[in-house]
Amino acid sequence: FAIRRRGMAMQAQAWRTFSRPRGDPGRCCASASSTHGTSQTLCRPRVKVCGVTTPEDARMAAEAGADYVGMICWRGSKRDVKEKAKEVADAAKRGGSIPVCVFVDGTAQDIVATCEEAGVEYAQLHGEEARRALPDIPTKIKVIYAISADEAGNVVTPLPSQVVDEYNRAKAAVQKAQNPVTTAYDWMSGGRRTVEWLLIDGVRAGSGETFGWDKLKVPKGCSRKGWMLAGGLGPDNVGVAVATLHPDGVDAATGVSDQSGVCKDESKVRAFVQAVERTAAAPQ
Repeated sequence: FAIRRRGMAMQAQAWRTFSRPRGDPGRCCASASSTHGTSQTLCRPRVKVCGVTTPEDARMAAEAGADYVGMICWRGSKRDVKEKAKEVADAAKRGGSIPVCVFVDGTAQDIVATCEEAGVEYAQLHGEEARRALPDIPTKIKVIYAISADEAGNVVTPLPSQVVDEYNRAKAAVQKAQNPVTTAYDWMSGGRRTVEWLLIDGVRAGSGETFGWDKLKVPKGCSRKGWMLAGGLGPDNVGVAVATLHPDGVDAATGVSDQSGVCKDESKVRAFVQAVERTAAAPQ
C-alpha cells in the first residue's frame, strides 16, 4: 500500500511539472522521473476551454491547466463577450493561458480591430464569413481555423487552402475584367493561407453535441501546430477521444459549463484537464 501511494504521489508530482511555454507547437511536455527511477517525457494535448464569459472563469480555467481560453465575439451567442473581451483576456493571461477571440462573422478589418482592442494575438475563425476573411488577415494575428465534420467523419467545410484559392480566383477575375489584355494576376503573392491550428468541430458548433469523431478523416498538412478536436467533449469522454484520435489539442465549451450553459463549472474544467493528463500518461 505504501509503495502504491508513493507511486501515485510521484505521478502527481510529474504532472505538476507541466509547463506551457508560449509559442511552443503541439503538445505540452515535461521531463519527469517514473516510479522506477527512470527519466521519461510526459506529453499531453493542448487544452482549450472555450465560451468563457467572465474574468473569474478565465482565471479559473487558466489555473486549472487550460492552455487557451476562448472568448466568443459574436452577438448571436449567449456567450458573447465582445464588449468586455479585454477584461476576460487579461485575466486569462494573468493565469498563464493564451486568450483567443472566436469569430463567426466579420471582415478581416473587424477581426483585427477586435483582437487589437482586446490585446489578443489569436483569432479563431468559426463561421463561414469569418473563414472567408482568412486571406486578408495579417500574419501578426495567429489563426485557429475551425472546420466542421458530419456524423460519418467527413469534413464538410472548405480548408484554408481552398478558401485562399477561391479568393485568388475572384481577384484574378476582377483584374482580368478591368484590363483583359495586359493584366496578369500574381498568384504567388495571393492571400494568406497559413494557420496555426486546425480545429475540427461538429456541424452544429457550440451545441455540445458529439459527432462521428471515431470515424474522422483528419486533413493533413493544413496548419503549423497541428489540429484540435472539439464537439461535445467533456470530462467523461475526452479520455476516449484522446486515446482514439491522438489530437494535438482538445476543446471544450458546453461540456465544462454549468446548467446555464454560460458559466464554467470549476469541477468539470479540472476534471477535463485531469482526464486529458491521465490518458496521455497511460502506457501506449
